[in-house]
Amino acid sequence: MFSTIIPPNVSTREHEIEVPWDRAEPELGAFTLFARELYTDESLPPLLFLQGGPGNPAPRLVQGWIPEALKHYRVFLLDERGTGRSGKIDKGTPELIRPEILSRLACPDIVADAEDLRRHLGFDTWDVLGNSFGALCTASYLSYAPESLNRAFLTGALPNLGWSTDEYNELTLESVDKRCQEFYDAVPFAEQTIRDVCAHLDQTEEFLPTGERLSANRFRFIGVALGAEFGFTMLANLLESPFYPDRKRLRKDFLADVNSLISTESNPLWPVVHLAMLGASDTVGQSRLDADPTSAEPYYLLGNHFFRHHFAEDPALTPFQDAVDALAEMDPVPLFDAAQLAVNRVPATVALYERDMFVPFPMAEKIAESIGNLTVWTHPEWDHDAIYNHGGELFRSVWDAS
Repeated sequence: MFSTIIPPNVSTREHEIEVPWDRAEPELGAFTLFARELYTDESLPPLLFLQGGPGNPAPRLVQGWIPEALKHYRVFLLDERGTGRSGKIDKGTPELIRPEILSRLACPDIVADAEDLRRHLGFDTWDVLGNSFGALCTASYLSYAPESLNRAFLTGALPNLGWSTDEYNELTLESVDKRCQEFYDAVPFAEQTIRDVCAHLDQTEEFLPTGERLSANRFRFIGVALGAEFGFTMLANLLESPFYPDRKRLRKDFLADVNSLISTESNPLWPVVHLAMLGASDTVGQSRLDADPTSAEPYYLLGNHFFRHHFAEDPALTPFQDAVDALAEMDPVPLFDAAQLAVNRVPATVALYERDMFVPFPMAEKIAESIGNLTVWTHPEWDHDAIYNHGGELFRSVWDAS
């Protein structure tokens, strides 16, 4: 893959503007919003790309969809607030780990930033492509600033309209259970190995390279990999030989590989924004947390659900714990306008994946019916990370369907 900083046969420009953390409370301060423009023809119309995550910056590698998009557009890769070069928030910026700022990392605030950027660039309107969390931001754009959009593309997600957070969390936990059972069936040694590792972690102190003790429930977060196209292969390789053969201790390379899957050091805003949108999964997921790896009851991995123990155990998240607790007591920011989406007139296309572990397909299909002027394109085999593995085909497909 080539860099978006120096892409081959493509010109680039960088754009920076100052925007406030909270437009209603400017005393909270401001940050520099950054976007990178890629283009081959300056006469082409603009396309804004909103990244998935949440908490990830815009791509620094030329993903497969970008060359396809450049045939039709000038592409603007936005570092969403709190990420990349747009006011990065992590444990190294304790002055920004405040509930009143973390509450403004929501989709409508990202849309407001995009609107400021659009006006700064002098565009009356533009098109938008959003992937995963970026697709939710696109739905927010359709809710609150549809007059600024000519066309919208959403890949891999729709807003959970009509579903409570507990209903959503329960449905997606069941989706992870189902995928984990498929993994156990495909990799016969996996279930017993996972049970052995978790039983060991319940009884023995093992430490990650980042210094903290690894708990069984935090280890189970490796299940997030099951939502990726090559997740079964990744976890089968990881679980092949976790223990030293001559003593009951976890191998150091195993612990390092586990750490690379479960640490949020490079993206602490993933769980922070996730909890702000969907709440902690402790209520509906408690029975799974309480499961005994030595019993005959089902014992599954966990994935893309965040519990309170993450903020107590992950060094990248412990500085956020108090702010996240305070955030839970605040009135949530309305992310979408269901009434506006029902009468949407902006031509919009969504790509949904029938195997998606994170966005259950039947739920997404039902939600799609409640959004006006929305074309649904589906794929029977792709997973949630399709934009990274099939980006060129994905862009061509939603472009042709629109």
